[in-house]
Amino acid sequence: MNPLNESKEHLAAVNESYLSHAGFALKWGLYLIFAGFISILHAFLPFVFPFTVPKMLKKVDAAAKARGHRQPAVEDSVTDHSQDQQSISTDQKTEG
Repeated sequence: MNPLNESKEHLAAVNESYLSHAGFALKWGLYLIFAGFISILHAFLPFVFPFTVPKMLKKVDAAAKARGHRQPAVEDSVTDHSQDQQSISTDQKTEG
């Protein structure tokens, strides 16, 4: 299939014009880049923004769902990993 037809089909499926879709994608794309920078900072300084990125991802997911977009893989990957981190910490203490 050609990319132009695929684009038209996608825009029709999400019921958006080209400009509204571009605006939405650009806004949230920049927001996600910002979340990436926060995540990198958090990687080196874990005490900085400890739960900010998961909250940001949930906000993006909620915005997409509010517009009628639904992608199961996104919902499955945006979870609260605080329990996982506690489990890892406990496992490390018992091993050490």
